[in-house]
Amino acid sequence: MKKLILKKEFFGGILYDKKYKENLCIDKETYQILEMLDSNNSNYMNNIKYIEKNMEKNDILEVVRELIENGIISLNVERYKQDSVPENYLSAPFRVFYDITYKCNLRCKHCFTSSGVERTEELTTDEKLKLVEQLAELGVERVSIAGGEPFASEDIYKFIEKCNEENIDVSVSTNATLFDNETINKVNNLEIKNITVSFDGR
Repeated sequence: MKKLILKKEFFGGILYDKKYKENLCIDKETYQILEMLDSNNSNYMNNIKYIEKNMEKNDILEVVRELIENGIISLNVERYKQDSVPENYLSAPFRVFYDITYKCNLRCKHCFTSSGVERTEELTTDEKLKLVEQLAELGVERVSIAGGEPFASEDIYKFIEKCNEENIDVSVSTNATLFDNETINKVNNLEIKNITVSFDGR
């Protein structure tokens, strides 16, 4: 049930608070702004024309700020803390694709990463966990893990756990051939947005 009822009057309008049984009188400009913000409003363009004709931009911003402060409209936004904003590129990628290992139990001819054997230059466990911290600091929201075969890596569970701790969404691409009951139980205890399984030949 909606908390407030908006009613039009000659002076502007009245907001009736159904919970506290109180009326709040608003002027014509505030009424027009509230009506414009109604997603079911078919009079949208008329509201825009009225506001453009009768209000300055600063006045509009002030009314919106007061409406938010008084809980009449809500802004469900959490601001990310940033020291600076780059001018010509994103402050952070929306999504990072990470090959956690190039070790794989299959030898697919079409593999575009030429995976199979673990490479000597792969990151250590500590380096992988540090990478997650760095991604979180940048504001990365999602990591897609691939390889190689991700579940051939002994670090896969620690890596995903760290992503969970840092509130980074995780998806995994796997051939699933290493899945057994133990693996499935471990995966079920982690927060993974989705698991993509490929059907590949040897």
